[in-house]
Amino acid sequence: MNRKSKTAFLFLALLVTTIGAREKVVYGEDSRAEVYQHETPLYQEWGRSIAGMVEKSRFEKDLFLAQNEVRILSDDLPFSYCSDDPFAQQQTAPICTGFLVGEDLLLTAGHCVEIPGEDACRDYSWVFELDEGKYLSHAGEEKGAIVKDSSVYECKEVVFYKLDGEEDFAIVKLDRPVDNRTPLDLRLEGAVSKRDPLVVIGHPLGLSQKVADNAYVRDIQEEYVFKANVDSFVGNSGSPVFNGNTGEVEGILVRGENDFVFDREKGCERVKNCAMDDCRGEDVMRIDYVMPYLQEVKSRAKK
Repeated sequence: MNRKSKTAFLFLALLVTTIGAREKVVYGEDSRAEVYQHETPLYQEWGRSIAGMVEKSRFEKDLFLAQNEVRILSDDLPFSYCSDDPFAQQQTAPICTGFLVGEDLLLTAGHCVEIPGEDACRDYSWVFELDEGKYLSHAGEEKGAIVKDSSVYECKEVVFYKLDGEEDFAIVKLDRPVDNRTPLDLRLEGAVSKRDPLVVIGHPLGLSQKVADNAYVRDIQEEYVFKANVDSFVGNSGSPVFNGNTGEVEGILVRGENDFVFDREKGCERVKNCAMDDCRGEDVMRIDYVMPYLQEVKSRAKK
């Protein structure tokens, strides 16, 4: 199986592994924007602590790179995406998102590390600063993102994960402490409230890092998850969802509404758009539910 065929297969595998796990959508106006050039500096600071999960076979060294650089080969969007939709011409690489919660610990979605026929630590790395500013063309048909070796971290161990009904999260230990990046602030007390403003940062559709704000908590149904109207897609799984008032992480984006609708006139898949309080909403694993598991992992590490 060649790399592009394998990439398409892996995306498909993620789609079917957990029913609805990848389904996300745009609510109201599409608020997705590039993190690295956003007018809100705080989003850029948060983005530094957010990584993309990238297949190791994509990494390439060549004579045109500096000794401390590596190229991450990328693809066009692996489906019939309408060319006039936002970001249609950008390249893809990450299949999931994760975020720093300790010097060498990431949180992500559980279905991101349970991929049929794959091993999350053997076959994937985590890359920070994978933004559109890093994506460059080079000779030949391939395109890619050029990043520093120091931005690439190996998965040492999936120290804990849950993928059972509504529960969908994982804790990943990296091969070394992450340099010059700060673990994100997590809600440590209290609980998220309905209508709290929300911001999500991650890799929708496997694209470079995007931020989407102008969202809020729609409903709090149970102890595991809350419903939100953040603009998100496959690839956003594992993304941190921030409280727009406090800057604390309220949860992990895991699943939601269907991503696309078919445009019969143009014969392509177009981003589905819902009113702010319509459609099923996006499911976010509550960080206050995840915290005891994370604290237990950190406690064991100190012994």
